[in-house]
Amino acid sequence: MKPDLRRPGEGRCPPENCGGVHGYAEFLEVIADPEHEEHESTLRWAGGAFDPVAFNPAAVKVDDPKKRWKKAFERRP
Repeated sequence: MKPDLRRPGEGRCPPENCGGVHGYAEFLEVIADPEHEEHESTLRWAGGAFDPVAFNPAAVKVDDPKKRWKKAFERRP
């Protein structure tokens, strides 16, 4: 039996292309404020809903580190 290498999460990761750390902070402010002028369009962009504290450890894919190392550093002919 393999050990479970997952650790408890601290929340959901930012959506792709949200603008880095500062863009994610702004994104969170906008979706938290239903009165913000960009609230609806930002939620649509994010897929309709976004819960920043949601985390599902079962959805985390744990790769085999040996296979990853081999793929990254093995010499190719």
